[in-house]
Amino acid sequence: MTQTNGYTLDSDCTGIMTDANGDPIAKITMVHGNDEVLGMSVIPGSNLALHFERILSTCTNATLKGEYGFQRNGQRSGAPLLALGTVTFDGQGNATGQRTITRNGVVGPVLNLSGFPYRVNPDCTGTQFDSSGALFSRLVVVQNGEEALSMSLAPGNNVVVHFERTK
Repeated sequence: MTQTNGYTLDSDCTGIMTDANGDPIAKITMVHGNDEVLGMSVIPGSNLALHFERILSTCTNATLKGEYGFQRNGQRSGAPLLALGTVTFDGQGNATGQRTITRNGVVGPVLNLSGFPYRVNPDCTGTQFDSSGALFSRLVVVQNGEEALSMSLAPGNNVVVHFERTK
């Protein structure tokens, strides 16, 4: 899908994103030295958050290497879901970690995660797989590997993940 949007920014780094007709669709704010844009939809009935980050170079699996903290949030089958944890990406396409999850307000135990392969493409997009090898999520590596953003593809999930390097 291709979309053509425009935007205007004021001197205080806030602005408006518009659609192809010039109609406002989101309020935006530039942050982190103009390397990121945060925003929210202004379309009635929409509850959409925007988060854009600059991709500064090409990527490989090695770009996503080290220890990261992560937060998952969204819904699974309509019930609220939130998780917090750590993951180690080995730079060769394998990840291990641990997480605590709450589903519909019920906090579960800390779980160890292993056998979650990943692949990063030269354009810094990538994929993550579950322990059975099934495609689990799409991701994008930003800030030279300091962060990654991910979206679950699991049926019934409406979940996003934000990874940030800890070491």
